[in-house]
Amino acid sequence: MNTTKVSEWLQMTAAIGMIVGLFLVAYEIRISNRIGIDQANAESVSRYGAAYEIYSTAEVADLFVRANEGEGFSRIEMVRLDNLLNIQIGAWFYDWTLSEAGTISLEGGFSVSYGPVIQWYLGSPIGRRKWEIDRGDWPTAFSDVIANALAAPIQRNVLGEIDYLRGATDSVE
Repeated sequence: MNTTKVSEWLQMTAAIGMIVGLFLVAYEIRISNRIGIDQANAESVSRYGAAYEIYSTAEVADLFVRANEGEGFSRIEMVRLDNLLNIQIGAWFYDWTLSEAGTISLEGGFSVSYGPVIQWYLGSPIGRRKWEIDRGDWPTAFSDVIANALAAPIQRNVLGEIDYLRGATDSVE
């Protein structure tokens, strides 16, 4: 074999090696993206787990029911309720951001998946007032999603749902 043939074989081998290397890099990027998506989903679940742990206490349940009944609050109770709603809105924002980036897929989109939950937490007069005050602190697109959920023609009857659940548990006992 002459040197020209050897050179051609080496160039062809190098080109094949480069193509194989590009496929491996693309595969590694795909795996890395999948890991990132899984981590983002796990973070979202973790955030909701922490929020539900906080919301499941008797004190918070009392605040939430009283907010939906339109009762008055002391300043300390308002600070507590405000902080709880901030936690919830922050969790929604995180999931909305993931949804907008395509990291999580929600059937029907964020508005369909989260609209009823948004109404549940912010549908009371106090929740709506909080959103009026805090709306400007969030990106406009996210604020519009929350506002649209609160303006939906079909509103959740939170107290009715709570009474239904209470009736269901009373009948079991």
